[in-house]
Amino acid sequence: SGLVFRAGEEASAEVARLAPEAAILVKTDAPFLAPPGVPGRRNEPVHVRRTAAWLAALRGEALAELGPRLVATYDAHLRRGRLGPAVRA
Repeated sequence: SGLVFRAGEEASAEVARLAPEAAILVKTDAPFLAPPGVPGRRNEPVHVRRTAAWLAALRGEALAELGPRLVATYDAHLRRGRLGPAVRA
């Protein structure tokens, strides 16, 4: 949730930091709750990468390492082979 970025939501950010990656899905709260670096702007799906980068930094790892695992989690939980793998950028 975009709430993890907000002041006063430190407990939510801590859950994101400690949660097993198989339980994490990164999404956008479009059109509200834009991630850091997009203040005052409409949130859009393009900002999912920014959210994933924030999560990687919070967890102390590189986005290049965490990103493919997040995509694999998405594929495992939501796609289940019906639509093929997600597009990887």
